[in-house]
This record gives sequence, C-alpha cells and structure tokens, in this order.
Amino acid sequence: MIVSRHMHKRSSSQWVPPSAPLHNPITILRGRSSREKGSRMIQPNHMFDEPRYDLSNFHKFTDNAITTTKYGLFTFIPYNIFHQMTTKYANMYFLFIAVLNFCPVFGAFTKFLGLIPIGFVLCTTLVKDGFEDFRRWRYDSKINLKTCHVWDRERHMFRKMYWKHILVGDFVHVSNEQEIPADVLFLRSSDENGTCYVETCNLDGETSLKQRLVPRHYLPFSQKGNDFTPPNFTGTVFCEPPDPAIYTIRAKIERAPGSFELITKDNMLLRGSRLRNTTFIEGIVLYAGHDTKVMMNNGRAPHKISGIELLTNRFIVLCMIILTAMVVGSSLMSGIWLGDHPLSDNDANVTISPYVAWNSPKPVIDGVYGIGSFIICYQVIVPISLYITVEIIKIAQIFFLSQDIDLYDPDMDRAIDCRSLNIPEELGQISHVLSDKTGTLTENIMIFRNCAFDSVDYGPDRGLTESDPTKPVVCVALQDRVKSDWPTNTHMKHFFLNMVLNNSVVVNKVPHHDALEVGFFEHDVYNIGNSSFYDITAEQFKEMVEQFKSQTALTPVARPEQIGSCLSEIPEDSEVDSTIGGFSTLPSPTTPNFDSDPVEIPAPVSRVSSFSKFVKRNLISPIITPITSLLPYDSIRKRHETVVVNDFCPYEAESPDELAIIMGASLYGFKLEDKSATHTIIGVPGGAQERYEVLQVFPFHAERKRMSVVVKTPSGPLLYCKGADSAILSGLRRPTEAESIHGSSLKERLDEYSCRGLRTLAFAMRLLDQQQWEEFLESYRFVMSISSNDRDQLLSQKADEIEKELELLGVTGIEDRLQDGVEETIVALREAGMQVWVLTGDKLETAENIARSCGLFAPRLVTWIIETREDLSSIRADG
Repeated sequence: MIVSRHMHKRSSSQWVPPSAPLHNPITILRGRSSREKGSRMIQPNHMFDEPRYDLSNFHKFTDNAITTTKYGLFTFIPYNIFHQMTTKYANMYFLFIAVLNFCPVFGAFTKFLGLIPIGFVLCTTLVKDGFEDFRRWRYDSKINLKTCHVWDRERHMFRKMYWKHILVGDFVHVSNEQEIPADVLFLRSSDENGTCYVETCNLDGETSLKQRLVPRHYLPFSQKGNDFTPPNFTGTVFCEPPDPAIYTIRAKIERAPGSFELITKDNMLLRGSRLRNTTFIEGIVLYAGHDTKVMMNNGRAPHKISGIELLTNRFIVLCMIILTAMVVGSSLMSGIWLGDHPLSDNDANVTISPYVAWNSPKPVIDGVYGIGSFIICYQVIVPISLYITVEIIKIAQIFFLSQDIDLYDPDMDRAIDCRSLNIPEELGQISHVLSDKTGTLTENIMIFRNCAFDSVDYGPDRGLTESDPTKPVVCVALQDRVKSDWPTNTHMKHFFLNMVLNNSVVVNKVPHHDALEVGFFEHDVYNIGNSSFYDITAEQFKEMVEQFKSQTALTPVARPEQIGSCLSEIPEDSEVDSTIGGFSTLPSPTTPNFDSDPVEIPAPVSRVSSFSKFVKRNLISPIITPITSLLPYDSIRKRHETVVVNDFCPYEAESPDELAIIMGASLYGFKLEDKSATHTIIGVPGGAQERYEVLQVFPFHAERKRMSVVVKTPSGPLLYCKGADSAILSGLRRPTEAESIHGSSLKERLDEYSCRGLRTLAFAMRLLDQQQWEEFLESYRFVMSISSNDRDQLLSQKADEIEKELELLGVTGIEDRLQDGVEETIVALREAGMQVWVLTGDKLETAENIARSCGLFAPRLVTWIIETREDLSSIRADG
C-alpha cells in the first residue's frame, strides 16, 4: 500500500540551555533558602552577553523548579523516623524498651522480640509516607516538565523550554489556553488594546475571566505594524520581596533614568492562571518557582497529625505515669526485700529468683538495677498492639474508600483520592460544615428568568413546560412588544441597551492560533513541533508564510450568529515549537497544507523497545501488580481520555451574571456583536446594527456594588449604570409622580424575585451635561495617572461623584439552580450530627429562600433574623 508521507525524523524540540547545572552538587546543596529574598532589581536577561547560568538573575533569585515533597531522597528515612518519634510518644517508649532488652544486666530472655512491634509500626508508616511523597514528586515532575516559549538571545527567536529552566528576567511567550509558567509582567498582547483575559480558578477557585492590561507606556508593543521583539524592552523593574498576597504588587518600571511607571495588579499574570480568549501574550518573569504567589500560599506539604493521634498521645502519657509509679514502687520493695534477705557465702545452694539482680554488693544498687527489669516486666502497660491495630485499620480505610462505588463521580470519571494517607479517620470527626452558596450549593450557571420595566413583569409563561431547565425561555408577550414598540419606546430601548452595553463581556474571536505554530526554517530544514521535515524547500516555506499572512488578513471576526461548531483548536505541547522572532507579530496562523509525492516507508522496528516490553511483561508486572492492587485505585489507574463536546458560547464574561444578561437580551433581538475599548457594535431587532462610541467605563467595585459605562449619543454623554438594588436605589434622583409609581412597582418586583430565590440587579441611566462630563473626565484621568497602590480605591470614590441623580429603568431576576442532591446531602449531614452553615452575600430574602430550598431550614421552622447586636440581645431576652 502506497501512503503519502513526508520524510522527517523525530527530534527533541525542548531547549535545554548549555551548561545547565542539572547535576551540579553545589547548586543542589545551595537550595532556594540562600537566594536573595529582599527587594529586587530585575534587568531582562537578553540585555547581557553572558552565558545563561552566569547571569546575576540566576545567582540572586530562585529558579522556576518547584518541589512540594516533605522529604528528599537521602533524608527520607532519618526525617521520617524522627517525625514518627516526635509525634507519637509510644514510639520513643518502645524504642527504649528494645534498647533495654539488649542490656544483659536486666536479664531479658528474648532480646529481638522487642524490635518486632516498633519495627512494624515504623515500617508501615514509612511505606505510607513514602508512597504519599512519591505521588507529590511525580506531580511536581509533571509540572516542572511543562513547556513554554522563552526568548533565546543567541538565536534571536522564541524556543520551547521546560518550566523548570525558566529564570527571573526571561521573556516568555504564552499561547491561548496555556497556563502562565511564573509571575509575569504583562508587556505585549495579540489584542491591539493591550488586554488579555485569564482564568484564575487554580488561584482563587473562580472560573470567571479577569481582564489584565499592558502598562500604558508599552501599549505600542501590541499595535499593528509594530515589529516588536523582546530586545525592544530595555527597562529595569524594581519590585518588593515575594509576597503571598495574591492581589498585591509593589513594583515599578524604570523606562529611562528618573522616569518610572507604576505596576498594578492588573499588569501581572500569576503562575497557575490560564490564558483565555487571547491568541498570545508576552512578558518578563518577575517571580519564579517558590517565590511565586501561588507557591508561597501552598508551599511544602505540612506534617499532619490527626485528633485521634493527639488523644492517643495523652493516653500514652497517662500510661507512662502509671508505669513509672509501678516501677518505682516495685524497685523500692525489691530493694527492701533484698536488704532483709542478704545472700551469705554459705547460701550457695539457694535458688536465685528470676528478674532479681543478686550480683551487686548493696541492696540499693540492686533496686536501681531492678528498675530496668521491672520496666521490661510491665511494658505491656503501654499497648503496642493498639498502634499496630490502628495502622492496619488506616490501610483498610484507605482501601475501602478508594474502592467505594458511591464515592465515584461518573461525570468526571474520577474516584475519591486520598491525598493524605495518615489521617483518614478525620472524616469521622467533622462537627461543622461551612459552605458557600454560589458554585457550591448552586451550579453557578446563571439563567435569565425575569425582567420588569414600565411597571410590567415579564417572565416565562406559567403554563409552559421547559424542555431544558438550564436555558432561558422566551416570554412571548415581551417578544411581541419588542417587535412592535422598540423603535418608539425609549424607556424599553434604554433598558436593553444598558443590558448589552454595560458589562465586561468579551466577544470570542476564533480561531486563536498562535503564529509560533508556523514553525521555522533553519539549515535547509523545516522544523515544526518536535519534527524536522527534510523535503520542504525554502521556496515552499516562503509560500506557506505568504499564504499564512494573506489568510490572516482576510479572516473576518466571527460574529455570534455565525459561530457554530468551529472551536478554537488548543495545540498540545508537542505541537508548538519555536519560530523566527518576526513571526510573533502575526495574530493568527493557519495550519500548513503540505503536498508531496507518495512514498512507501516501512514501519520502523525497535529491538530495544521490544526487549523493554518483554522485561516489563515477564519480570516487572508479576512483582508490581500484587503491590498496586493494595494501593488506592485512583492514584495508580490510567484513565481514558474523554472528549466532551460542548455547545460553543460566543461570549466570555468575568461574571456569570453578566453572561446570563447578555444571553437573555439576545432572546429579544439585542445582540452584542463586537466590542473593543473604544466602541461597541450591537444588533437590534430587525437585523440592523448600531455602533456606540464608548467614552469611559467605570468597572465594578465591591464597595460601590455597581458598574457604569458612558457612551456618546446625539443628546450628549449618556451614563448607563447597573448593580445591586441597594446601590442603585440609593442613587436615584428625586422622582416625579409617574417615576414614583414606576419605582414602587419595580421595588415590589425586586422583593418578589428575592423571595423566589432569584439574584436581582437594577438598571438605571443618566444624561450628562457635556461641560460637566468634560470636567469630570479630566479629574478622573488625573486620578488614573497617580502612581499609588490606592489608585483603584480613589477611582471608585471618583466614580461615586457621577453615579447619582439616576433614573431607574428596570430590574432583572436571574436563577442559579441548586445542584442535584444538595437537599439530600444537607439532611444527611445534619442527621449525622454535623452543623451546616451557608455563607452568602445575597439579599436576606434570597438567602432565606435558598436555605429552605436546600433543606437547611425546615418548611415550618421558626426563624430569627439577626442583623445587629441588638437583635441578638432581644432574642436572648425572649429565651
């Protein structure tokens, strides 16, 4: 059979820098504790002609390799035994007994028998801790061997490198859907506005996207036509010592002598976050390895001691006190008895009693010798069998937990994972459970259900049976009214425009293919991924690049209504390789289409591979299989990769509430088509499009509990504001009689939505005077230029000055459904004697409704509402 294939060979695409001290004992012994921990001055590594591992950044700062293991290869046995001795008092006691057995003066009959109990306990714990630490080492190795593109000064190109070889001062290139390898200062983006979006669920558990910005002075690096390469950045970064506070950064860039620019948290990309909805970003590493914020918050695994072990230690101390009293008392009585019955020279035929030392001239010394003998006699007072039984029970608990089918999640194809093998019994000691509401009790999938404006409530038809409860349902009455009245009803139009314009939602642009996927041509060989193609000529490579550029320029931005099954392809590590520096300016490459004459190539045969398979099948497997059958199933099994195909969503949002509002507005013809920092294009009912110029955005702030956007209209600057009902209602202008009736009706709708457990938002607007707006904008931009860590707080306070005198437009109700089995789980926990607390920041009515829905409150249970200390005092007074 003739198969069309390219002539190529597999070659390692990883850049392992020459003279890397991988096996340098001096580096290993130095460790990370001796590295510089004070304030740091970081200059880019590409500014120096020194070899990579002679750079000052390598000698002063920690590299990017991490380790979370408790022990080292040579310190495992002594450290583990020392830990067992210091945490379990009985171990020290039994070791003391074993030593006494080898003292001939005490006359122990079975010297080696005392080593069996202590040896069993120590070895069992040693094996468990060793296996647990091996799992940590294996996970650390997986993290350290991830890859990222790093700028190579000598070859003037980005090359793929293991995370563990990245140094402070390196310039890194991260593609879409890849993790950030270190704490990076964001300097360049594929987006012309200098923005990118990251998912920080590995840091704070939030799956919503967060926007990050390039420092203002370096925005030209991201603009079209700027043939940027890392040597263009020559600034020096001054930053504070590593700080575990995730959202705190104290640093600045010295662009020129005496010229600085402040670095804020919005300019930083933290290790562990994932790049989303952005083709690529580039930046310089400020903190690496154990100096990154995520590692400073995690660090090495601590030594854990269960409550039962602590209680057992107290019992052991009590037993030792009893044993001491018995030994001292017996020794005194032995000395007194020996003093009353001396052994004379004529008593050679007297039978010597066991465990009584007769070989000393004085009874007092005989009593002292008797202490050791009586300790051996009474050693069973401290029960070694208890420790042996507990260790066996722990192994059995771990085995049964890992094999329990009720603890298997079929959706994730994952069984329970016992990460700590020393404290499984702690699961039975839980007395209190503190649970968040959003994302824990609920699915964190927001669904647009109701809205109200013009004193009318619109929601799903009462008699409608929903086919899919996870999707919003169109209200026929509102749909008909929008079709007929939206051009003339300004109140309704402003309400929907507020929903579409005032948000942080991003319109997905697909595909997000990084230009580094094109590969590079070097020494008459085309290199891409970890393969080298020898039958691709330089002319063919140039044609491919030209085709790539032309398709990039002609590729339109995918609109929400045009997006079907086209998904952003996520390249594997082995599918991305180095490219010429100039290519990184291209925003989106295409997959090259190679044509070649069919060539018949026989499959290679590897004798080494065949021999290794023989050894594994006939020698290793018979030994390993019986051992692994006793270990936790989830820690050793190989899962099948499952491909889950989800419906493509054209939007990504920082908050699921905003995404629900956008999807709800699109049901009635108001669609967000495109969005940038300066304008927004929306689709309106009838298929037309409208373009709005964005003058300023006031982002959401936790203290203000609202966000706003100002757009340019023929009537002047128009402020759209949305937020929590308490934040919006407090900023309304003095209402007219009609507005008072309208406001009262909407407040009733808010209470109704809250009682139904819906999340409520209020929408308002304000038409600004042009001169007033210009004066405010000038002062607002002045605050933005302040280099202070309190700048966000000052900007929020400044926004309060204009977010007032608002006109109420309408309100919305968004549903966040309870997860399956929540009510049954809470009831079971309470029946087991656990106290369950639910923590939420929602309105009181919403929180009470959720508490009753999830079974925390019985339907007819009498409840007390405590909002102040006086409420608590009055409840106590009533008994």
